Amino acid sequence: MTNGQLDLQNATVDLGTSGSIVNETETNRIKVGNITTNTGTIQATRTINIGIDFDPGNLGVLISTDVNMGSITVVRGHQVQQGSGSFSGNYSVARYYEVPNIGELNANDQVKMHYWDAELNGHTDANLEVYQWVEEGSTSAWWTPLLGSVNAGTQLVSPSGTPYSAYFGPPNWYPFNFSELFTLGSMDTPLPVELITFDGACHGEFVILEWETASEQNNEMFIVERSIDGEAFDAIGTVDGAGDSNQPLAYEFYDTKPLSKAYYRLKQMDFNGAFEYSNIINLACHDVPNPMFMVYPNPFKSELHVVVTDLPEDSFMLELYTIEGKQIIQEKLFAPSEGLHKILQLGNLVPAMYVIRVISGDFVKSYQVEKQ
Repeated sequence: MTNGQLDLQNATVDLGTSGSIVNETETNRIKVGNITTNTGTIQATRTINIGIDFDPGNLGVLISTDVNMGSITVVRGHQVQQGSGSFSGNYSVARYYEVPNIGELNANDQVKMHYWDAELNGHTDANLEVYQWVEEGSTSAWWTPLLGSVNAGTQLVSPSGTPYSAYFGPPNWYPFNFSELFTLGSMDTPLPVELITFDGACHGEFVILEWETASEQNNEMFIVERSIDGEAFDAIGTVDGAGDSNQPLAYEFYDTKPLSKAYYRLKQMDFNGAFEYSNIINLACHDVPNPMFMVYPNPFKSELHVVVTDLPEDSFMLELYTIEGKQIIQEKLFAPSEGLHKILQLGNLVPAMYVIRVISGDFVKSYQVEKQ
């Protein structure tokens, strides 16, 4: 490489058993013109036995091994790799490698990756990590970030001697297939985290919600939310997340005061405050009628939504008081069998705390709400 760049486009350059890249630099480098669609690769075939930091054909990947790997063809590509699960909108740097026969990494079996700044694709040097594609049988697969370090001066990312320690622990390694595919990504735009299932079932006087994750990264908690209409949701409980994990984990939550009809969803919260919602499920537990009274938003500015369902009588009294007990509203309303959603226009109220109450037969429920 002496002048210009070699655009692989969708072609394969085969260096065979003796060819090498010489003098590749930031300005004189091998690339693809379109990092999203171009599939071009360059590969080299070498016999790799016990040793450290083999770089077949100067492809820019340093392979260490404590076993004789035999003759392998190492492939370098420049198409960005798409994140998995909830992070499918994120992409890797514009470089990846296929290293056959490497499998699970450790202190002796290593894959270190070089990169050019022009390949970063929005990532920063300091946050780079090696990612390996991991599969669990034929059901689940995801990108696994590997613990390690970055040398920005030499533009080399190296996994640690225990690269999976934050995500796997014996004996949980054994069901997994550590594939030959590697790329670079970063924690600020991570590749993994995947919710496999989220479901629920009615059990007498309670509802059980169950979900499973294939992988988690930076996951602080799950907030369980419930709604009567599938639009306005309230939090009814939390379940701690695993932080970082790349083994399947199962969770459950019991709604001990279920509604006859309700929608549920999960709000997955990261430690940095970012969040994502799960799919919404709908459960009809007709054998567990339970009165419900919900108000939102809280605090509110002008409109206050009131939702009631499964009241013991077909009418109820809606009341609003100041925090000192002065009555502002008293209104008798009728609720159909599917419940009632009423919007109160309260923009003229003075900003303060108020109490809103519903009375229906023996059912009495009050909430404090704040007018901003």
